[in-house]
Amino acid sequence: MEIINRVRITIGAISYTITTTESEEYVQQLAAEINKSLSALMEKNNSLSFTDGLVLCLLDSVDERHKSEKNADHIRDQLSGYLKDVEEAAKARIEVEELKNEVSRLRRELSLSRRAEKKQGG
Repeated sequence: MEIINRVRITIGAISYTITTTESEEYVQQLAAEINKSLSALMEKNNSLSFTDGLVLCLLDSVDERHKSEKNADHIRDQLSGYLKDVEEAAKARIEVEELKNEVSRLRRELSLSRRAEKKQGG
């Protein structure tokens, strides 16, 4: 069973109590990141309201998440292609090895056949 933590954070000048299964340290880190982003926005535009600043922070965060997910999907596709290439290369190596074995077998047969011909002709 997961442990439920009650974590008190402050965003801007407002305190919130969060109920979560995450650690207090993690939630405090999130709050610190939000405060940092919010402060940077508010410094750039001092007429920005607290709520508008939070909305802009949220939009930026959602945008970053979407871009990260798209990037992760792209990396997964690249890995999938790479794994297919590796699999095809492994199959090709096996086929080459089988063909080498077949060539060796045919050379032995040819050699035995030539010896047999020499004995019959000789």
